[in-house]
Amino acid sequence: MYNNYNIREELKPEEILMYLRKSRADDPLESMEETLRNHEAMLDEYCERTLPYPIPKENRIKEVVSGESISDRYGFQQVLKMVESENIKAVMVKEISRLGRPDKQEIGYISKVFRYTNIRVITPSRTFNIADEFERKMFEQELEQGNFYLEYNKRILKAGRDKEKKKGAFL
Repeated sequence: MYNNYNIREELKPEEILMYLRKSRADDPLESMEETLRNHEAMLDEYCERTLPYPIPKENRIKEVVSGESISDRYGFQQVLKMVESENIKAVMVKEISRLGRPDKQEIGYISKVFRYTNIRVITPSRTFNIADEFERKMFEQELEQGNFYLEYNKRILKAGRDKEKKKGAFL
């Protein structure tokens, strides 16, 4: 099993992509830049403990567009293209849900791309080897949980908007 202990020994920082994306769960009072800067600092701190030197700037992708599908997110499209390179061996994110909150079809697509390119997904709490069936299932479950959370929040927000609309309020 591929775990955090082996990262230092098996990966060079230039073989890792750092993907940063703001989500609805982040502090709404923070700007996108502040949120991405905070996430990058957290991941850099993790890298200091686990890698011999920092991930290069050109391997840091910041998603500045919020979208629910891959087709809406240029940054993640870049990630998918770059993982097909033999030079990239892992993608680092704050948490799995940052890769997106896709539907089941997109979850399968992401999983397939990472599996057949032998990409590891690194989070501060766990590293996933997508080529391993058990770890792939755990990875897919985390993506599905992110999607469930998104859909649940959208229902709650819509119910609140509908309630206020009935009172005569407007957004």
